[in-house]
Amino acid sequence: MNLSAPTAGPTQGIVIFGDRNMTEGTPFRFEGGTTQSLTGAVYVPQGDLKFAGGVNTGRGCTQLIGSTLTFTGNSDLQVNCASAGTKQLGPPTAVLVE
Repeated sequence: MNLSAPTAGPTQGIVIFGDRNMTEGTPFRFEGGTTQSLTGAVYVPQGDLKFAGGVNTGRGCTQLIGSTLTFTGNSDLQVNCASAGTKQLGPPTAVLVE
C-alpha cells in the first residue's frame, strides 16, 4: 500500500479522512509489514487506530489524529512533513494528548 496526500487543494496534506460523526472506536488497522507507505495526516477523530506487524510509513511524514492509538511490534512513524503539504502539529517530536 502506498498512499500520499495531495499537496494542494482543499484536502491538502490529508491522506486518510474519517467522518467526524462515525461511531466512536471505529477500527482502522495498519498491519502487515514494511511495504506500507502513508504520507500525510491520518484524520479519524473517532477512530481506533492500530499499527502492528513492523509497519513502516517510510516517506518521512505521518501525522495521526484518532480517538485511540495502539502500537504493537516494531511500528515506525516519521514526522518530517516539510514537503508533504501538511502543517506541523506542535513541536517536531511525538506528543501524546489525552
